[in-house]
Amino acid sequence: MTPELRALCRADDLHIEGDQVVVSLRNGRGHRISVEDADDCYQLTGVVVRQAVVQSTPNIALHAWSRNRMLALAGFRIDRRGRLVGECWVPKVGLTA
Repeated sequence: MTPELRALCRADDLHIEGDQVVVSLRNGRGHRISVEDADDCYQLTGVVVRQAVVQSTPNIALHAWSRNRMLALAGFRIDRRGRLVGECWVPKVGLTA
């Protein structure tokens, strides 16, 4: 992870582990976000629901597709492991902590 991104992630509820940022939530849970440096933006990817939930939820792919149509900065997809993941791209220009 770049020094610039480490500087942006200085908050009590953010912890860097390798190329991932762990977001601590108020209920004691956490959310792990993978961060990839992609030239003029950062690509953020996180698991939304596990494979078991995907398999037990009828029409989840259709629901994700429907959400994708309404969102400009984030998208949802089923990954190779059968999980529903969310992705977004954050432009570097003007980005501050």
